[in-house]
Amino acid sequence: MSPDPIVLTGNTDEELAGHGFGSGQPAHARWHALYWENDALSLLPVDKVRLEKVPFDWAAPTVKQVRAIADVPGKPVMLLRLQWTTEAALGTAAGQPAGVFRMLRQANGAVAHELLREGLNTAFSLAGKSWTLKTQVLKNSQGRLLPGSVELQLRWVDGRSAVVLGRAPGRIFKEQKVLWAGDLNNDGLPDFYIRRVLVTGHIDHIVSLSDGELRYVTSGITVDPDEPASLFTSGVGELEERESIFANSPSPYPEVVLLTTGKAENTNAVPVRYAMSGAMPMKGYRLFTEQMRNPLSNAAAPSSDALTPSAGVSQSAAMSLPVNRILKDMRFDFDGENYRMLVESVETYAGSDVGYLGRISYGEYEGYGVALQISVYHQGRRQVLLVTNPGMDSSMAFSAGDLDGSGKLSFTIDYAPHYNNHMSYTWRRSEKLGQLFQRTVVYQSQGC
Repeated sequence: MSPDPIVLTGNTDEELAGHGFGSGQPAHARWHALYWENDALSLLPVDKVRLEKVPFDWAAPTVKQVRAIADVPGKPVMLLRLQWTTEAALGTAAGQPAGVFRMLRQANGAVAHELLREGLNTAFSLAGKSWTLKTQVLKNSQGRLLPGSVELQLRWVDGRSAVVLGRAPGRIFKEQKVLWAGDLNNDGLPDFYIRRVLVTGHIDHIVSLSDGELRYVTSGITVDPDEPASLFTSGVGELEERESIFANSPSPYPEVVLLTTGKAENTNAVPVRYAMSGAMPMKGYRLFTEQMRNPLSNAAAPSSDALTPSAGVSQSAAMSLPVNRILKDMRFDFDGENYRMLVESVETYAGSDVGYLGRISYGEYEGYGVALQISVYHQGRRQVLLVTNPGMDSSMAFSAGDLDGSGKLSFTIDYAPHYNNHMSYTWRRSEKLGQLFQRTVVYQSQGC
């Protein structure tokens, strides 16, 4: 399987060369492919890349964009690009600058498989030195653990400590694990590979590297194992074109392809597949409305005490209304089977204590103390479809039925998390074992 491309949008050939991706330019000084296979962490230098042209920007048709595809075997977890300026710290091997990746297929270290949970306090050794991994968590005023509030710390035997992984505002996880600990950059301090599984099934792959001092730099990527078609358009013209197609199409939505090789006014985008037949139990149903959003707007942010936990636990400020509650509970039938949709508000961590130099995304427009969680239930099974910020700019619409003529039940959720952005998610009944629905399309349209 070929690795996914590194898409560096908006870059010219010359700009890519400055990143180490010029034609014929070795990139190993900056980029490495990271693999996690058979409980082993491996690093492989990216010595060669292939450049491919991508559709140009309508606003600047003379600027040619390209993407760089790493020429490495298999499919790495992620590609890392780090530049280090510090020299070797005291106690490290003579002549070895800190922050230099080993050019080895397999990195020295140990499998951890430590679940990040309340009360984690585990000691481990590396290169003759001892450390302790601990978690600090936050709880609300009712004693409930706040999703996204787990912070991972590394502690020395002399009492010093560093934040290995900061908190994740607005995120709700099914599982968080430290999978590997070792020394990737030869600075004598442990580094970590961490995997987090969100309740929606998305996976965060995170590498946390010591900078040679009491600080850790985190880098991560979020992967959707469903591998849906990801579509994006930008510009008022393209948005109006899409809305026009949707408004004039059969019930309820077609799948469309918006051509990206011409200007918006010349784009002749046509639907490629329509809903041909089948039951249509829901069309444009209001899942989340202005009236439901208003009571959530007075949810207080965590107090300052919540950021200085005692004994690993702290309380956030009390909410003026119960935040964890059911906002919508509905049922419908399709093909003789009953389905239940549940919309809930969930209190989450909303602070900014995300660690030092962290480069990790925290979802749509961060979290502000309350997340909107949408789940489907069928025959005793539950699947979380979507977690997002309830502070959206319009109502959330829901359609269900045979949306593509496949004979299978599909869902589409449309909403605007920001006045200038529209999101549309589509799921189809899954054939995968243990999965109810699979994400098939994620579409974002940006007004300008």
